[in-house]
Amino acid sequence: MPDDTSRLHSHDDLTTRIWQDKRPNSGTRELLLAIAWILTRDPDYAALPSSERGTYLWRQLAVMLGRDERMRRPTPRYRQLVADDAPRYVPPNNWGDRFCEAPRIRPYRPRATGNGIVSSACLIARHPHSGQCRYTVVRGAASVAVKPAPEPSATCDAPAKMDFHLVERDPRNGWHIYHDFCGRHRDHYERVKTQLANAPEAPEPVPNVGGMLPCFFKADWARVYADMRPDWTEPVYGLAADDWPGAVGGGVTPRHPRLRLIVGEMADA
Repeated sequence: MPDDTSRLHSHDDLTTRIWQDKRPNSGTRELLLAIAWILTRDPDYAALPSSERGTYLWRQLAVMLGRDERMRRPTPRYRQLVADDAPRYVPPNNWGDRFCEAPRIRPYRPRATGNGIVSSACLIARHPHSGQCRYTVVRGAASVAVKPAPEPSATCDAPAKMDFHLVERDPRNGWHIYHDFCGRHRDHYERVKTQLANAPEAPEPVPNVGGMLPCFFKADWARVYADMRPDWTEPVYGLAADDWPGAVGGGVTPRHPRLRLIVGEMADA
């Protein structure tokens, strides 16, 4: 059994890496820190035989992290935290307000200020609309420079029509990309629809949620995640977020030493 000094150093190194990692949310980080303390600093855990450590781990987490009182039957809070860490791809929520992405065709009308301010050329090199616009270099009557308005959007931005909504899967990582158009841009909608119909098949989406527990601890996480999320399936890219390919198809996060964690049956009380 390691002495107290080595266990303290192990705890300090592990918690430092957890705090420095920007990926976990607050709940997942709390779970990681609690597990790190039990494995490296809890004297009762260190004194137990291996066969009893798994059960002790979950019971201790239930005490340290409390219970989720929002449920009809309050359960240990760690159960939801573990379920939330199951590696999976969650598409962006695009069912709220959606706006047309076609190029802008409607000109802006110059606005009168009443202060002798006049307009000249458009601020941006590539004019995104026809005619004059209010996004110009403006000067006052006394030749005092006035701060110009922000650059306009190059897209239509009109409310999109529900029937003109398309979903594309990125060929680099399988992630969803949404395309929306208004009724005035049906031609753009039809063009993009044809392009998507002829697009090559995209790979299985790279997970963008979870996968933090396997980055720090070795355990049978596939079984644990499946217990917490019955509809969950293991991604082909692995369980640890460190091992997933980058969003642009390259790079793997350097692997750090991972402590061996024995997982037994989870506690309900």
